[in-house]
Amino acid sequence: MLVSLSPVTVEQMAATRSYWKIETDPLACDSDTLCFKTAPIVDMLRDGRNVLAFTRRPQASARDAQQEGASRERTAQACAALLRDVVRAARPRRIGIAGGDTSSHAVQALDAWGLSYRAPLTAGVTVCRLHADEPWLDGTEVMFKGGQMGDVDVLERLIEG
Repeated sequence: MLVSLSPVTVEQMAATRSYWKIETDPLACDSDTLCFKTAPIVDMLRDGRNVLAFTRRPQASARDAQQEGASRERTAQACAALLRDVVRAARPRRIGIAGGDTSSHAVQALDAWGLSYRAPLTAGVTVCRLHADEPWLDGTEVMFKGGQMGDVDVLERLIEG
């Protein structure tokens, strides 16, 4: 599970009981470097644990709109790169992604060529099937959740199927 934080998603994360939570800070690095360590996430997934990787809440500051937009874009790209590296190494059969920008970048980073609709998980949250040339990726289920969407227990529902 990979999420960026909106107020609704923060509440949903607080309601989870079945995940190991790992906070990431994609903006802690310079613009040419990603500072994520995938090994702990991969190890936990390989051990059969559910992992919820989430972005660090931004510090309150007087950023202008352009800086804030650039930070959001960079965060989405960094999260997508993290997801790509983790999925390649751990090969989970189900993934959850929260955040519209994050979702778009993540699917592109996974190099999937298509998605097919499977089912709704809750209002505004859907589960799709990835289509890809790589056999280990083809058929992987992906939950897409906009930041402000979903019931408080949506992340637990993802595990339950």
